[in-house]
Amino acid sequence: MEGNGFGRVLSGACLVLGPALMGASTAFWEGNSQGATGGALVVLATGIWSYGLVTVLAGVSARRPRLAAVATLVTVLGVVGGTAFGVQGIYEAALGMSHSRAVGALGAHPFAADVAFWLAGPMFPAALVLTGVGLLLARGAPPWVGVLVCVGGLAFPAGQIMRLEWVASGVDLLLLAPFAYLAWRMVRDEPVANRLVGTA
Repeated sequence: MEGNGFGRVLSGACLVLGPALMGASTAFWEGNSQGATGGALVVLATGIWSYGLVTVLAGVSARRPRLAAVATLVTVLGVVGGTAFGVQGIYEAALGMSHSRAVGALGAHPFAADVAFWLAGPMFPAALVLTGVGLLLARGAPPWVGVLVCVGGLAFPAGQIMRLEWVASGVDLLLLAPFAYLAWRMVRDEPVANRLVGTA
């Protein structure tokens, strides 16, 4: 994306909006369910965030092409999983169904549940971890950036599974810091950003 000012700004904005929208979704949780509004925000956040991640990984590919290629595929699958979980929250609210009852109903459709939720579901946090590892190995940003992205990716499922707002919000804030830094470097088109987090 070298020389593409609009593309850099758009990617940088997505790196900030993604975790911000994910964090905002927790405010709309309804008990153990994401709720309709929360689910919609998760769908939006996952898609927006992934655009920024793909741009970062395009830069990482300059030094770690195989890792970047795998991480990009995992990111795409992560969008599928994030969308599935978000839509589940929407339908739970629309049908007046509890989260536990909705999960139980999936038992009658094991293949669909395995593909959409249990296989694709963990892919987005896995993509975050792979992105963090890629940044560390490619040395495309200060080490703390890659470390925080890895830690955030590993902790991401905890807040979602336990449905504890403070845990989920804490993880989202933890992830917002390194991605805001990457966005800033990307928008400024600094040398390191050009080489690793701002090129396609």
